[in-house]
Amino acid sequence: MTDVGFVYVELTAEQNEASAAYVTKATMDAGDFDAGGIYWLNITAWVGGNDPSVIFGFQLQLGGVDLEHTEMLVEPYDSDSGILTQYTFRRRITQNSPADDITFQMKGDGVASATAVSIEMEALRLDVDLEEGVDYHYAEDANNTPLTTSPVAFASVAFTPDDDEDKWAVFYSERINIDITSLSLHARHEFLSDAVSQSTQPENIREGEDVAEILCLSAERGYQLNNTQEHTFRVTLEDDSATGSHNDHLFSSVFVLRIAGASGPKTFSHGDFVYTPAEIAPTGAFATVATLSIEPDNTGVFFVSGCLVMDMDSDTRTAQMRLRFDGVVHPTGIDSWSQQMFDSGDRPTFNTFAMKSLSAGASRPLDLQVLVSSSGGPVEDRTLIAHSVELVPSAPAPADNCSLPTFGQIEFNSADEENRPRFGQRIVRGTEE
Repeated sequence: MTDVGFVYVELTAEQNEASAAYVTKATMDAGDFDAGGIYWLNITAWVGGNDPSVIFGFQLQLGGVDLEHTEMLVEPYDSDSGILTQYTFRRRITQNSPADDITFQMKGDGVASATAVSIEMEALRLDVDLEEGVDYHYAEDANNTPLTTSPVAFASVAFTPDDDEDKWAVFYSERINIDITSLSLHARHEFLSDAVSQSTQPENIREGEDVAEILCLSAERGYQLNNTQEHTFRVTLEDDSATGSHNDHLFSSVFVLRIAGASGPKTFSHGDFVYTPAEIAPTGAFATVATLSIEPDNTGVFFVSGCLVMDMDSDTRTAQMRLRFDGVVHPTGIDSWSQQMFDSGDRPTFNTFAMKSLSAGASRPLDLQVLVSSSGGPVEDRTLIAHSVELVPSAPAPADNCSLPTFGQIEFNSADEENRPRFGQRIVRGTEE
């Protein structure tokens, strides 16, 4: 069996940076990419800073050049650096030739320090083992567009599946310029069949803290689709009231990936999802709000991602989330992170992902867990998505397989010293010859 090409970097240790210039904190090494290769980037981190009056910055670079549409500027809710918000960027890119490093960077203001924890960086190879229009679909919109009180559709994917009842994972990304803090942004993630709206969930409702903010938001959900209708997935944005100012759409993307067939493997050897819209209000201890069971035929790497909507209901309530692999909390050594909203009407989407080895020979439970600091604040619209990186036997495959130790710092296909991981950083790489 062979694996799809991928690069994965995880830096779990807390990072702090006071410099007013961007400083690199995590790196996907150029040597693990193919020159000119096409990749889907999926980058998340929990970010903030230690001064609620300062705008902190987070961005990506490709080969030392700022990667367009990746910069997030955020003002923390308060001075508690443990209260963080989420940075997410998802986009299809073409690597440079020769290939270059992709780096995650952050900055303070020269005195106050930016904070980032649990930096997760994935690059999934698209142009060798996966076929656009069959295994995946992608669209983006980079128009700078003022929002109004009427919903406007931006990035949108539409297709009729070749086969009936295949399972698909849909990943959304939005970058929003906050021009006004007295109204809320509504980011809806709409699903239509034959142009008839079926759902707008998960929906992200956010009020900015400062007019200098630029927010990088995300959502995701799994679907099982028939092949008798055209299905559309799109990002729809609007402001909730009319004022002299407005928020602005800067960038959005939709990535739809087939993770399984109706009755067995298709593209990947294993893939599944669970979606539950019903409310639950976990308090006092972590509660499992979504779970999947995977029984691998072969020990190998799995991509696991969770997403939920939190009805905050109070601007003093915090929420924490984490993944658990076969009973073990991930990432090891970090119990959780907290997010607190600026307005009691906020309904933010939270998401987190990781790539981890699962052993063959038994069913492996995968859990999305949440803790809310006080009563109320129900969890809504939660999704858990999982797929192997192992391809089905009939798929064209690269020469090398990936395998992943279950403990410690790890590095794949890297013989030279310059690619040695730094302390606290776990690196997983899958490459093709």
